[in-house]
Amino acid sequence: MRNIIDSVASPERSRLELNTTPLARPGSPQSGSSSPSATSLLSMPRSTLSSSKSASVTPSLTVSQSSKVEIHPGTGVMVERLAWAYALNANSASVFVRHLLTAVFPVEVLLVSNLRGNKRGRGDARLPLDKNKLDAIYSATLERWPGTQLSSIGSTINAKITELRSKSKNVAVSTALH
Repeated sequence: MRNIIDSVASPERSRLELNTTPLARPGSPQSGSSSPSATSLLSMPRSTLSSSKSASVTPSLTVSQSSKVEIHPGTGVMVERLAWAYALNANSASVFVRHLLTAVFPVEVLLVSNLRGNKRGRGDARLPLDKNKLDAIYSATLERWPGTQLSSIGSTINAKITELRSKSKNVAVSTALH
């Protein structure tokens, strides 16, 4: 069986349709990752990955970056195909946004940023996230989940960043105690 990633290798725009794409066997040379989470997704039955909305978002591919897909046509914002597959498999707009956010931005950037770069309370001002990348996340979300409120997308982004900061602090505290 071919990998999800191999199924969208055409250089022109194509639709990523999880419900018709054969999956790679875990550990095969084409699987691209041996991490448990990647392996578990790739070993899931096709019916688990299928969604009536999975074909509604059109990623675009370029020959030079065939391992990545553009999350919304014309934005130039690229993510790894496996991360895109995870996002497409989301069961809600907020899960879709959370997956895309961590695929588009490195965690190190998210830890020192927030949606608009606002200062809260006595703390230091956070850096704003890249507007072009944010616009691509908003556009992809609205295409996949029409009717999603813009404020809901923004709240989800800030909530995910807050969660990452909290986890980062908990890791720092637990390593300091040991």
